[in-house]
Amino acid sequence: MTCPKCKTDHAHRSHRQRWKDYVASLFEYYPYRCTECRHRFFVLRREPPGTAEKPTATETEIRVTRSKLKWRRKRRELLLYGWALLAFLVFLYFVTRDRGGSSAGD
Repeated sequence: MTCPKCKTDHAHRSHRQRWKDYVASLFEYYPYRCTECRHRFFVLRREPPGTAEKPTATETEIRVTRSKLKWRRKRRELLLYGWALLAFLVFLYFVTRDRGGSSAGD
């Protein structure tokens, strides 16, 4: 990202700090800070229609790899939570079942 003040290519995304940063990000304006001159500025991150470039093969491969990793993580979490729920339900079954003890009338 190029700094509008010093025109160097050393700007990076900055953390949102105040309420106006959060409101601006609702409209896709995000804060950036230049590492050279420490100037803080907002940039519209939405690209106008038709100006988006076709992703390169490397970018496409990175996106595919990230989506696979996200799916694996989500699947692992679902299995973990599913097994934990099943164990909890089995525990509840054994705690709450009727033990078949002798009746009071015998």
